[in-house]
Amino acid sequence: RLSLIFEVNIVAGKLMVCSMDLASNLDQRLVARQMRASVLRYMAGDLFAPEVEIGADALNMLTMAPT
Repeated sequence: RLSLIFEVNIVAGKLMVCSMDLASNLDQRLVARQMRASVLRYMAGDLFAPEVEIGADALNMLTMAPT
């Protein structure tokens, strides 16, 4: 739960989860803009090959806010 970004295999696909804001005000946030570009480039390439496989229940537990 402390990770800023992680990748997994789930069901029949690959998933990357990022808790950083890589969407808003990118014209004013150069580091966030570069991080977004780097993540998207990585995901589009052959190196994006998660080694860990999880089920939907495990993903829900990882992404739910603690109560």
